[in-house]
Amino acid sequence: MTKAEPQEFLHATLAEIKQHLSEADFNVDKLSRKLDLSRMQLHRRLRELGQPAAGELLRNVRLEHTTALLRQRRLTISEVAYRTGFRSPAYFAHCFRARYSCTPPAVCAAGLGFIKK
Repeated sequence: MTKAEPQEFLHATLAEIKQHLSEADFNVDKLSRKLDLSRMQLHRRLRELGQPAAGELLRNVRLEHTTALLRQRRLTISEVAYRTGFRSPAYFAHCFRARYSCTPPAVCAAGLGFIKK
């Protein structure tokens, strides 16, 4: 594997996730199929690059996108959750709090950045 190859793989993986960001049924199985890898191969390649497991990476990319949408203050929290592929606003809030140690309404109220874990 050359130095460029791992970065190209990560770039392709992130691009695929972002392309299907709003699809609640887009999961690790579908991601691995799109990348023409088994789930285990995907997991190994991500770990080699120091990335989290595929499910966590998918959730993290979704959460990063939610912060941008929340700061814009144009959508409700439920709309943000659904637009970023979360099936439930409650699960979205749970994941958001676990990652950022604050609630989505706190980000909306502040309208600015916050500290990630």
